[in-house]
Amino acid sequence: MMVYSGYRFCQQASQMGKPIAALNLGKTRADPLLDLKVEAAIGTSLQELLRLSSR
Repeated sequence: MMVYSGYRFCQQASQMGKPIAALNLGKTRADPLLDLKVEAAIGTSLQELLRLSSR
């Protein structure tokens, strides 16, 4: 979301009252708009979510 086009999606969602979540390492422009931010590596995070969902 450091690029403006990604940030605009978050701005629009925020204006519509939609919750916004991000899985990202480090800072983004949209951080102030986020309802949930998980700072973790995406590869290992998605593997863990898949593992948990297959239970």
